[in-house]
Amino acid sequence: MRPHTRHLTSFYLIMSFAGMLGGMFNTFVAPFIFNAVYEYPLMIVAALLLRPGLKISRGNTKADWLPQLLFPGLLVMAVSLFLRQ
Repeated sequence: MRPHTRHLTSFYLIMSFAGMLGGMFNTFVAPFIFNAVYEYPLMIVAALLLRPGLKISRGNTKADWLPQLLFPGLLVMAVSLFLRQ
């Protein structure tokens, strides 16, 4: 899923902007709304849900995209169990 060369500038600009927004959330917002380190697993799950292969926005049925949410869901459960120890 590589962008065409004429779209590389906008691709990297969008990627940089999204990284900046994630960093700002982790720096300025997360310390005030969480009492432990929860933003890291949340950002991993958000990145997994926003990956290019996710087919939710293409109008597929629920049975098509539900297995794609299985890995982020299991990751959230595993990290939350790890953080409780």
